[in-house]
Amino acid sequence: MPRDIIRRAFRSFGPRTALVSSRGVLTFDELADRVRRWCGLLAEWGVGPSSRVFVQLKDDGEFIEIDLALYLTGAVVMFFHEATPPAFVAGAARVFHPVLFLHDPA
Repeated sequence: MPRDIIRRAFRSFGPRTALVSSRGVLTFDELADRVRRWCGLLAEWGVGPSSRVFVQLKDDGEFIEIDLALYLTGAVVMFFHEATPPAFVAGAARVFHPVLFLHDPA
């Protein structure tokens, strides 16, 4: 049901402001387009319902786009703070076997 709420917001509030970040302002239409493109990329990379995905990104507009796409895809997401030690992330990967690890080293 929450996925339906997100999709309905995209349809209902199209030209209204959805996201303000350091990268600029996105309307619901623009955000929906970006989320759809991320969903397509995730599918190309083998991410589907119940796929495990690790995410270690800065909290900005792109993070929101990716988070929504992962949620709509049905992936199981494990988020790591940028300060999480690499050894901890590697240990978690050995246990959970993620299909994808999205990481921004910047």
